[in-house]
Amino acid sequence: MSAENSPPTPSGEHVFEVTNYSLHRCLDAGLSVRSSTFNVGGYAWSISFHPSGDAQVEDSSDYVAVSLELMTKGALVEVSYDMALVDMTTGMRWFGAKSEKAELDTRCADSFCRWCLSQFKRRDELETSPYLHDDRVVIECILTVIKGSEVPEVPATAEIVVPPLFGLLKKRKNEQVSETVASGKEKPADLNGCTPRERAAILYIQSLCSSKETEGKVVFKSQRGSIAASAMRCLTLPSVIDGSDKYLESAIIDAYAVHVKAHTQGCRLLCPVWYGSMIADQDRLDCCNKPEHRSFYQNFCRTFYEYDQIFFPLLVKYGESGCHWIVAVMSTTKKEFQILDSDRNLELFEGEVEKLRNGMARMTSMARIVDPSLPNDVETWKIIEIKQLPKQTDGCSCGLYVMKYMEYWDGTKMRPNFTQGEIHIFRKKLLAELLFSDFNEVTEAKKEVGKIMKLLTGQHYTHDSKDFTLSLHWVWEIWIFKISILAVDTIVLIFVSEACDCSRMPPPSAIKLTDCVLQFKDATSN
Repeated sequence: MSAENSPPTPSGEHVFEVTNYSLHRCLDAGLSVRSSTFNVGGYAWSISFHPSGDAQVEDSSDYVAVSLELMTKGALVEVSYDMALVDMTTGMRWFGAKSEKAELDTRCADSFCRWCLSQFKRRDELETSPYLHDDRVVIECILTVIKGSEVPEVPATAEIVVPPLFGLLKKRKNEQVSETVASGKEKPADLNGCTPRERAAILYIQSLCSSKETEGKVVFKSQRGSIAASAMRCLTLPSVIDGSDKYLESAIIDAYAVHVKAHTQGCRLLCPVWYGSMIADQDRLDCCNKPEHRSFYQNFCRTFYEYDQIFFPLLVKYGESGCHWIVAVMSTTKKEFQILDSDRNLELFEGEVEKLRNGMARMTSMARIVDPSLPNDVETWKIIEIKQLPKQTDGCSCGLYVMKYMEYWDGTKMRPNFTQGEIHIFRKKLLAELLFSDFNEVTEAKKEVGKIMKLLTGQHYTHDSKDFTLSLHWVWEIWIFKISILAVDTIVLIFVSEACDCSRMPPPSAIKLTDCVLQFKDATSN
């Protein structure tokens, strides 16, 4: 049952199990692993576990921290809570907080919505205690709501967020096609071939990005982190635009790895981006490389060697300011590191992959002291660049190729193969996939996209069992939008036809906008 539908209760408890502790213990201070959302007293809550302490508090680096966060927006709540570690073998509890009182406020952006126990327990004590068992830490929170403000329900006739309609485009000869498809500040995506849900998702993000007040709104949130609308804007731009505005942030790649894991086959581990950067960083490994931590290297490495393939997405740098996404696949069966790259040459990033291999070798060597069954020759494993791969033909799709490599590579070949054209389609579909993913905890984004989707299809929208009928005003606005999209295609078609050799063009009934763009590129290249 979701937090929004659960009946209000003055008190309740939640058990948060942190698995793979050894994988998380080298997180930077302030970074955390967050629980699922739970309901107590009519409010939504979550628990966060900070294995390296709270970065905002001095003298907490030797402690693990635990925080309680109020997820319900627009509320002021006073609570009392117990926070305890649980020994799952005996049921024994150790209380880091008993009847702790806190006041949490989410009525404005800079308010206090999180209560953190910065020195919950010393890390060395936790790691030698029975509360860390099988690489798991179990945290129990018993929460009582003392008093809280009433959170107003959204009425059925609430305002629906509709993105600003794209204006008609000006046609200027001798300009690039990417300029002719833009109007104003925001460039509309090519919505041809999109489902209503995909169209609505694109329009929703562009509407948020049209204002500085809303572009920072979080639209995706999972245990691996959150993504703001501004970071998602790169997924709304049309395929004819090629530039840095379409580069993907690591949070999007991490979100897709979580989303697609349930659909991938084989014994594979899709790592978050920070895994690879941490293992390849000599200085960060030095911080964890202490004799008292050897047991954690064992658990860390055991997790990796339980899989046939471990995928590390890496952002490698070249030149003065260039950067490029690749995938390094650690094959434990073939004893090699496979490089999946959509564009560059191996020489540009082989050094980064060597750092990753050496980091894994170092961690495995430490773990072998307590587990001799682990391999002792990782540093000699070959680095192989896989040649026969789908390659990008633009300068901004490397992040999307990385996602597909992680999804389709089986260790020997790509199953199935794909093309640059399919990557363009994937960019348009990806936004809706992430927003409606089962792992996305931002239900508000799903609801708002659903409202826009209903508007686009001209159907009724039902909210809280009450029918909301589209007014003639909104129907008229949507039809203006549809006509403007047709006008975009017509203007670009006229402009392109003047630049192309019309004798080679197909009959008018067979002409598509994408065909014209391709012919325009051929004509200009000649």
